[in-house]
Amino acid sequence: MKGFTMYIITNFIEENRSKNNDLDVKQLQSLLNFLGESLSVDGDFGSKSTIATKKFQEKQGLQVDGQVGESTWLKSYEVSLDYVKTLIENEEKYDELALNSNNKTLIVWVQSILYLINNKTQITGNFDETLEQEIVLIQDASECSNSGCLDTDTWSEVFSQCKDELERVYFSLLTDAYILQRAEENDLSPAAVKAVVKVESNGRGFHRDGSLKILFEGHIFWKELNKVNVNPNNHVEGNKDILFKSYTKAYYRSSLQYGRLNKAKRIHKEAALKSASYGMFQVMGFNYKVAGFNSVDDFIASLQKSEKNQLEAFFNFVKNTKGCFKALQNKDWARFARIYNGPAYRTNQYDEKMERHYANSILPKSMGQEIDEEAYISHYTLELERAFSEFEA
Repeated sequence: MKGFTMYIITNFIEENRSKNNDLDVKQLQSLLNFLGESLSVDGDFGSKSTIATKKFQEKQGLQVDGQVGESTWLKSYEVSLDYVKTLIENEEKYDELALNSNNKTLIVWVQSILYLINNKTQITGNFDETLEQEIVLIQDASECSNSGCLDTDTWSEVFSQCKDELERVYFSLLTDAYILQRAEENDLSPAAVKAVVKVESNGRGFHRDGSLKILFEGHIFWKELNKVNVNPNNHVEGNKDILFKSYTKAYYRSSLQYGRLNKAKRIHKEAALKSASYGMFQVMGFNYKVAGFNSVDDFIASLQKSEKNQLEAFFNFVKNTKGCFKALQNKDWARFARIYNGPAYRTNQYDEKMERHYANSILPKSMGQEIDEEAYISHYTLELERAFSEFEA
């Protein structure tokens, strides 16, 4: 029926902040409505949304400040997923709704759920012809009768689609608790692993639309074409943004990357896929074997599924790359960056950035340490704000 709809969001939000993203706020407002609030889903994170956020934070044992960081986002996805599963398992029955129904509370609730499914439903509290058509679309894509009425079968389908979206988003995301667990199981400092994440991808492996974060490297594409006996000189004309001999940052803007990759694939698909870096750790496609995969396609498909898979690929890479694992264990940032990012690492100050993020990390710096919960809660919002500011810069 559709591609990905619910956004993968963990961005920082606070009351009346000019940098709040409307789509971020609308998704949060819809989640809070699903959990029992009755907010206007308007993208304005004002006092009512702040109060609702504080209520949610208090109920879930989070820091109660009305600010929405990664911990609040993750908990909202987790709690919403648990709730919709309960609705499905208990076969909860709700009133049938149809054109001109006047149960405003229930209509706001289902409109909020539909917004999470399609990112377009307007939360009005009115069952009008627009809402009727959205219900018909749900019914047409399922075995429900396309009556436009929200009957028992259609309620079940709405809950099922909501569950699918919540599962996709929640299980895509990597938590600090999982980093702590897997870093220690791999004899690495959790703070050191998180430092690499911060520098390589600003903390997330996906864009909000669910697409994998990538960076296409034109100078690598030049080399990869040579490896498959394709003369890059014959393809430079009209392709100067994707094919060049020497490294340049001229085409690094995030919004350009998939267009550049697709353009390169028209010249040689496999060489193009090997010439991009992927996910939270920005592992290059040509390193697919080192990362534990049989093909670059398998590598990309795995990373697209979740940030947990991206973490495992990273562990494979550092273990299978000479000197890389030991350098990360020893927090020898210059040596690690030279191996991981290449000899030009100083150009982007990769080593200095990793060292700084490591020093500022709230995660344990040594194996066997527990997270300082008080420090973690009180400093996490500041750390998110810093990362978000760096991303925008």
